[in-house]
Amino acid sequence: MSRLERLAPLKFHDWSVVLGTWFWSGLIRPAPGTFGSAAALPFAAAIALAWSPVMLLPAAFLLFLIGWAAAARIVHVTGVEDSQSIVIDEVVGIFVTLSLVPVRPLSYAIGFLAFRVFDIIKPFPVGLADRHIGGGFGVMLDDVLAAIYALGMTMVIWHFIPEGWRR
Repeated sequence: MSRLERLAPLKFHDWSVVLGTWFWSGLIRPAPGTFGSAAALPFAAAIALAWSPVMLLPAAFLLFLIGWAAAARIVHVTGVEDSQSIVIDEVVGIFVTLSLVPVRPLSYAIGFLAFRVFDIIKPFPVGLADRHIGGGFGVMLDDVLAAIYALGMTMVIWHFIPEGWRR
């Protein structure tokens, strides 16, 4: 069954589909989580450049609440517990990961890769949250936990990058 068919009980333009799939990027195959994460990057850069990278944290908190509601609605209507099409959790994860690093192509590339790695391998307690916490909250929580690992990894790697490469 295709991703669109699983979302069929909801309208393509329903708020939960638009935001839950982060403007439909979660419907792209293969690797919807990677596409959702990539789709978050311009939004993260825009927020960080307009205000400050740390402003990604309140933005992530707001999107966490919105994502929780959207994911809960999609789970309830479709009966699919953690649809790969829901990628607003990846957006929150990218925002958290990039919240303490400068807006530079290299720092964003490191953060993107670190987040994808931790989101895929799911070290403790990420995997535990992924397996045992359901509903919209569970969909969102494991990505926030993965993002905390990714943020730490990104900051450590960025610290050791030679100054000349940081431009």
